[in-house]
Amino acid sequence: MRIPPLKKAIFLNRLNRFVGEVEIEGRKELVHIPNTGRLDRLLIKGNIVNLQSIQGKLRYRLFSVEDGEDVVVVDSFIGEKLLIEEWEKGGVFPIIGKIKRWKRAPIIQGTRLDFLVEGEKGIYIIEQKSSTLLIGETAYFPDAPTVRGYRQLLALFEGDKLGFIPMLIMIIKHPKAAKFSFAHHIDERFSRKAEEFTNKFTFLIFKLTIKEDELTLSPFEPSG
Repeated sequence: MRIPPLKKAIFLNRLNRFVGEVEIEGRKELVHIPNTGRLDRLLIKGNIVNLQSIQGKLRYRLFSVEDGEDVVVVDSFIGEKLLIEEWEKGGVFPIIGKIKRWKRAPIIQGTRLDFLVEGEKGIYIIEQKSSTLLIGETAYFPDAPTVRGYRQLLALFEGDKLGFIPMLIMIIKHPKAAKFSFAHHIDERFSRKAEEFTNKFTFLIFKLTIKEDELTLSPFEPSG
């Protein structure tokens, strides 16, 4: 996936979950934050952020944050877009095999998930999450309590009873992450249920890599 044209700005303040204030070219501007996580280790006053131009009430959306020498993509829709690129190729995907067809936003027991994908072994229901929180060398998810995320895990369990194959995909976005863990210290209920899921069903972890003007996914290989 090609990185869109971006404009640098200085982060000033987060007004609410979806709106932040930045300084761009000497003026203050409100921008859309496409991520409902806390991002409190990244959205720090004075940090450099990269903005994408958009149409609408606000002129920009927050795409990434510079964390020292690292760039962390915080747009929560990027993971979905990268996976859609893979689905549309119709090629071979880990575990699933050759993709026959796919669609977005299947609803299981009243809860919307990310994808329904038909592969060689059956029909998968997939929920994708992204980790931006780094503590030490460990990437964590979630970075805030998530009632919605817990409901989505329950829907994956229910999908198994309905004959679907549940899958959880985690995308690690911080370049310095060497390990991954569910964040029991932030949301114990979600983390326990997520670990129950990963012990029973398929859990894939990918790492997001920035190469010049391209974003790519590759299997995450934890160290240590």
